Amino acid sequence: MGARLEPGMKQKNHAHSLRRRLLGGETLYGLVIKPPAPAVMEMCAYVGFDFGFIDGEHGTGDALEWEHHVRAGESFGMPAVVRVGSHHPSEILRALDIGADGIIVPHVNSKAEAEAIVQAAHYPPIGRRGLAMTTRAGRHAFSNLKEHLRSAEQNTLIAVQVEDPAGIEHVEAIASVPYVDCVFIGPTDLSLGLGYPGENDHPAVLEAFTRIRNAIHSKPNVKLGTFARDASDANQWTAKGASFVALASTLLIAQKFREIMADLQRAS
Repeated sequence: MGARLEPGMKQKNHAHSLRRRLLGGETLYGLVIKPPAPAVMEMCAYVGFDFGFIDGEHGTGDALEWEHHVRAGESFGMPAVVRVGSHHPSEILRALDIGADGIIVPHVNSKAEAEAIVQAAHYPPIGRRGLAMTTRAGRHAFSNLKEHLRSAEQNTLIAVQVEDPAGIEHVEAIASVPYVDCVFIGPTDLSLGLGYPGENDHPAVLEAFTRIRNAIHSKPNVKLGTFARDASDANQWTAKGASFVALASTLLIAQKFREIMADLQRAS
């Protein structure tokens, strides 16, 4: 049973996994957690976010820290995904073996790369993921083997980030790979790669966003994801069709700190 939510707080739907909810048409919001801070994961769950986004690419935590964050989210009934730092199968395996509900893989630029990620994330006959029921994902040998395999196939969420100019050219092929559930736009790296770092409103960057969105909208079983700077930015993205939106906790904290400091300086 999850935490009791105060009146007005978002009631979570526990009937389906994160993957089923996303593919079922729900719009999901998550919080990106970079520094090791399981307490922030608990706060994220308590306030009503749909998922925690553990950043293993740019964050400072290791696999043990990832596990503590996944556990913290689960204690409040909130799923967690891990953004791994590379395409390497061992890193994908480690994220899933600790019990993460899915993975987000950065810098995916081709159909072949997307296929290799699916292979690493799924057990045979779909992929080549190694099986160890003694892991946390196997409930330390307490899970039923058949149920574990069934759940892994049906509930493992795979999101691939398209955040390089090379990936734009192949986004439709990437989105056509079975078991790729979400194509996730990386606005910062994409704007950097196009030569306009941080200029998300530049016409060339906006055109790239549109090309990715259009390719995803032609694939009914693949959803569009992205990062958002704040609630207003998130609402703009969902209006454009994004349904898997992550907001950075560090950025939100920094924004609030600036507001507080400005208010204090005006009052002094």
